[in-house]
Amino acid sequence: MNVCGLVSKFRTPEFEELISEYDCLVFVESKTDSADDSIIETFFNGHDFNVYSKHRRRLSTRKSGGIIVCIKKHLLKHVKLCNTTS
Repeated sequence: MNVCGLVSKFRTPEFEELISEYDCLVFVESKTDSADDSIIETFFNGHDFNVYSKHRRRLSTRKSGGIIVCIKKHLLKHVKLCNTTS
């Protein structure tokens, strides 16, 4: 899902309803950085997800890009994440 700013979606009941329907979530254009990590992890941990993020390197003064992957904790034994610099 292209969310065009993930943290702002946490305030909407529709977003919580949507994520409750899935075991794996991928968000692009998250517009997050490392300062948002604790907010993101707290929100998704409350919904039984583990969170993996790759923030876009800053090319300007505003947040842009980024990808967030959330996987339900009961599926983690079946998932292998690949570390990459891209």
